[in-house]
Amino acid sequence: MFVKKPYSLLFIFSFKACIVLWIVFSTSVMAQRAIPQTTLKATFKTHTHQVYVFKSKSNRGTLLFLHGWHLPASDWWLKTNAIDSALNQGYNCICPDLDKCCYNDSVYKETDPRYLEYPTRTWIRQVLMPLVQSEGYLTPQAFNCVVGISTGCRGAVLLAADYPDVFKKALLLSGDYNQTQMPEDGLMTACYGKYTHYKNRWLKTDNPAYIAKDLKCDIILVHGLNDKIVPYKQSQSFYKQLKKFNKNAELFVIKNAAHDYLLWNTQLQQKLKMLWN
Repeated sequence: MFVKKPYSLLFIFSFKACIVLWIVFSTSVMAQRAIPQTTLKATFKTHTHQVYVFKSKSNRGTLLFLHGWHLPASDWWLKTNAIDSALNQGYNCICPDLDKCCYNDSVYKETDPRYLEYPTRTWIRQVLMPLVQSEGYLTPQAFNCVVGISTGCRGAVLLAADYPDVFKKALLLSGDYNQTQMPEDGLMTACYGKYTHYKNRWLKTDNPAYIAKDLKCDIILVHGLNDKIVPYKQSQSFYKQLKKFNKNAELFVIKNAAHDYLLWNTQLQQKLKMLWN
């Protein structure tokens, strides 16, 4: 017959106590994090997208944060310390919730009907940016940067090219920058049609690598070596393309890192400093 050791019960209680303390600590830390002071609203077709605004006290500039595909904008302040870090340095933060936006400039008859419901980059230029700028943010006179994770990196590069007088630096984590290197990619196929049929769209339209020569801002690239969602070679080849055109760019490949908030939060804490230093 198996007899439990006397310390087993004590161990169980201690373990439960640790869990309770961890939950209390996590909740306390979360409660201290910044929350949006203002929420702007921008409508695309029938859907209203929230644009969360965090105002700093010293107003040294503004950071635009672009989330990954189908990730909520709230992840920026609930799963990372990025917003708190930027606010502490005196920077306003803009976090639009763009759902499954792929930052395609246009739609085509081959575009998957489901993707007709998500914002295009044309809409961002015609509606979102004017709305944000009307509130005094992301104006050419200020020091502005754009930060992206995953698909948001693609948007960050394309917007930096669209607004060369607005964005001074871009911090890009785990992004994809050349869709022709992933011809079977589901998101790009949904936007442009099959690569084998519409190669020109894939090669030139909305391709960050193709417009690398036109970029004016500094670029900071971060990628996990073990990323199974977006191969790190996407950042590696984009970096080489940038250096080919003598752009000011840096690449950080992180060992034993994947495509997740463990990497993103850690690297945001370290690399955001490079934006304002």
